[in-house]
This record gives sequence, structure tokens and C-alpha cells, in this order.
Amino acid sequence: MCAGSLAGLASFGGGDSLQVADGAGRRPFGAARALASSVPPPLQERGRTGAPKMSRAIRDSCALLKFASFAALAIGAVAAVSTAGDSTTSAATSESLVPFSPALGAGFVSSIDRSADALAVAERGASVQLFPPPPPEYPSGVCDSLATGLPGLAGSRPQQLRQIGTSLLGRPIWAEYWGPSAPSALVVIVGQVHGDECSPTLLSDEVRSRPPTRRGIWLIPTLNPDGYAAYERRNANQVDLNADGGSRSQPETNALMVFIADVRPELIVHLHSPNGFAGGYAPHGGGLAAGLCQSIAASTAIRCSDGGAGTRSDTTRWFLWQGHAQQGGETLLVELHAVSDSEVPTARPRPATRSVNQVRADARVIVSLLDGP
Repeated sequence: MCAGSLAGLASFGGGDSLQVADGAGRRPFGAARALASSVPPPLQERGRTGAPKMSRAIRDSCALLKFASFAALAIGAVAAVSTAGDSTTSAATSESLVPFSPALGAGFVSSIDRSADALAVAERGASVQLFPPPPPEYPSGVCDSLATGLPGLAGSRPQQLRQIGTSLLGRPIWAEYWGPSAPSALVVIVGQVHGDECSPTLLSDEVRSRPPTRRGIWLIPTLNPDGYAAYERRNANQVDLNADGGSRSQPETNALMVFIADVRPELIVHLHSPNGFAGGYAPHGGGLAAGLCQSIAASTAIRCSDGGAGTRSDTTRWFLWQGHAQQGGETLLVELHAVSDSEVPTARPRPATRSVNQVRADARVIVSLLDGP
């Protein structure tokens, strides 16, 4: 009789994201049945007509359970639509979560259900807590250990997490949010596009280790998880994703385009290696990318290209940044140095290989500059 209220709780947020904290620790509830089954069958007594009816004690219990379900839904709604900008903190874990902010993009609310931040509701005597999302799953590959000190992709605990698409072979493509809940502007960093370019993992690691405090960064550590796993430049269809900006023939390309249209960043940074230069692309005007290019050149071993990021006239071979230019925002291409002669071995000409520590130092400066003055 009271199971309806509990079933509603279990269906909230997709079921599997619900967790309850009690004396036994966190316990996931995968479906309404798991939660409803924890309620003992209602004791009944018979009235004068002989028809079964609930006892007063059970009616009181049901009322409490219904109240708990409505309270839980209200808490979830407030967490999803609050624009106050205050972080919600778990009493048990003291880990900050990023509340909803319009600045983070229209699709941000749906990410609350998709990620496992999420609402823990519910048993009598249990505390209501919010938990941060679990770490995203990334493939392993040659870039994990091509040079000593490379961080790989795994081990991230972002403030917010969105699956923006799926690769050709079914691997998730993740976007991780790092930064304040009310950022001054948004930056999207597109990490590894070519599966044999390892240095971009160092810049991704710097974003995770030193999150921005002014601008918000949506980090896509790899747009090409199949290429990362196979140490292959192209995706599983043998298509160079960085030449698919006009055709948009691949699922990975479309995932990026839809995501950028959703969050509308001020700047999109494309990471590559091994050529050691930076360049801007701003067909709609603006000087942010060009200014950052000059600042990077002044503070690192990376030069600023007079020719910018580059363009192609053949729309079937457009770079990715040409493809998403219609969404607005400027693009900054950053080509880091290689950390091994085996990284992108076919690239010619190429500057000298640098150490992991040298490339990491450059990456650290770049992340600091992206956060703004």
C-alpha cells in the first residue's frame, strides 16, 4: 500500500543512480522493486464489515513514507534548477558538487540524471546525501606508458560529467566540467583527436590537477577513444576526425558539434602534437585566441603561427574548427611537442622531442592562461 511512494523514489533519476547511506554504508537501489521490497507487508485489521483495513500505525507509516517521497523529489528539483550558485556538499563526504547554472549549457540538467551525482533518498532513519559522480571509464593504450610520467586518461573525478556521444565501437565520449559553478566564460578543450598523439594527456592532467577558478572548462580528454585504445591516428572507420569538420560523417564528429552547439563556449581549444606551435581561428572576429597565442609563445617553448590554426577550402576536408565555427566562439589550436620519437612517427618535419616534464611545464602555463588574467 505504501510501495507506490517508494516506487516513485526509485524511478527518480533513473533508478540505478539512487543510493542510501545508513549504518551499512552506501547501498544502490537498481529499481523500484528493490526499495519497495524493504517495506514489510502492511499489518491489517478488519472493521465491522469484515473488509480489511490498515491499522492506524500503518497509516501513520504510509503518511511518513509519502512525505519522504515528496520531500526527496523536492530536494532533487531544487538541486536541478537552483541558480543560487552555492555548492551542495555531502555531509558524509564533504565533497563539493556543481549546482545547475544556465552558464553551463542547456543540456546540463540532463547530465544530473546521467551522472551518478545524485540523489540519495530515503529509508526511515537514513540520512539524505548527495554523492559526486563516479570516475568515467577510459580506455588504456600505448599513450599510458609511451614515456615515463605520462598520466594516461583514467583516474579523473570531475565536478560534473556528461557523456556527449559514443564512438564507432561503442566507447563513451566524456566531457568533464572543471571550474566554478558560475564561470565568467566557458572554454571547451578537445583533447586527443588523433589516437597516436600522447602529449595532450599532459594538458588534460593539468586541468584536472589545477582546476580553473574564473573560467569554466569542459574537458574532452579524448574525442577518439577507439584510436586511443589502438594507438591509431584515425577512428575505427579509418577516418581522420580532424578532416571531418565539413562532412560530419563520423559519430565522434557529430558528438562534438552537438555538444559545442549546446554549451556555446567563448573559446574552443584543440590539442595536438608534435609540432610545437599555436594558432588562432576567429572567422567572426575577436581577439581572444590571437592574444592567447601570443601569450603562450612568450611563456613557453611553443611558437605562435602567423598563419593561425589553418583552413581548407574543400568542405569535405574541413578541419574540425571550421565545422563548428558556425556555432560562434573562437578556436585556439595548440600543438604540443612530442614526448617520444615514437609519438606520431610519420610527422615530418617536426621539432625535437622534449621530455615529459618540459611538456608538462608548458601545459601548466597554458591552463593558467586559459583561466584568464
